[in-house]
Amino acid sequence: MPSLLRNSRYECSETVAGLPQPFAFDPYLFLSPDHLLTQSEDTLRVFQLLDQKTNIIAAHFPVFQASDNRIYSPGRAPFGGLQIAPDLPPEVLFDFLKQVQNTLKASGNGTEIRLKTAPVGYAPAEAALITNTFLNLGFQVSASEVNHHIPVSEFPFAEQAFDAARRRLEKCRQAGFEFQEENAGFLPDAYAFIKSCREEKGHDLSLSFEALEALFRQFSAAFSLFSVRTPEGELAACTVVVRINKDVLYNFYPASPLRFNHFSPAVMLVEGLYGVCQKGGFGILDLGTSALPEGPNFPLMNFKKHLGGQPSLKLSFIYRS
Repeated sequence: MPSLLRNSRYECSETVAGLPQPFAFDPYLFLSPDHLLTQSEDTLRVFQLLDQKTNIIAAHFPVFQASDNRIYSPGRAPFGGLQIAPDLPPEVLFDFLKQVQNTLKASGNGTEIRLKTAPVGYAPAEAALITNTFLNLGFQVSASEVNHHIPVSEFPFAEQAFDAARRRLEKCRQAGFEFQEENAGFLPDAYAFIKSCREEKGHDLSLSFEALEALFRQFSAAFSLFSVRTPEGELAACTVVVRINKDVLYNFYPASPLRFNHFSPAVMLVEGLYGVCQKGGFGILDLGTSALPEGPNFPLMNFKKHLGGQPSLKLSFIYRS
């Protein structure tokens, strides 16, 4: 590498992760050069496909190489995998991924490749091509989760939510609850609140406070805090929100204590985030997956459905040579 594909318009190469690149798409935060450097201490390898006609990157595929020759993506992030231009020809994608696969195998590092890709709902057409190509190259689906997202339109949140969610929303309004954005200085209290709520339900947090604080500090434009408070100022719900790119806002760490279950302030929290999406021009509000260690979290899936969430798959792949 670098080398031309059968379609000589495109050149495949392994590049330096930290170099700024003009992409044919708005890169997801977790695939951006700066975030990749925070995810793992293992070796980062970045494969890219250059469209020589436009001089922009048409496919971007970062992976980590462990000392035992395993290849994986992501590191410490909700998803990894690759991102491609919407108009990338299927045969070019196949040739690109085949060449990457061969390069990893030839260097002795491709004994096992594990990938968790972005939710299909982010870019369904591109995800279909990526999934089909992986399967044709001998990858297998190793895990499948259901992810929910709300498509954002000019219509109010309540118009696309189910009746049950609208009733909960009205109950919160009648009780005087209010949605608001919190400043970054509130992070220690927000983390303690979210951690307590998760522990109350028997769940863990994937990030330590120190790790989350570092992300807020390094990616201040991408991470923010929102809450729902009672008239007395008590926290009824809180969340960490991540700007994935200009089109996707991710409700990353929503939490509410059990004592507020009869109000369900999480509905007001999502309504508020939907409004943030409308003002910010986001097309998708990502509600995340609904999974427990033992399997799908069906009550949470139904809750997200009642919010107007649409399901899509979040797939993991494995390849063994």
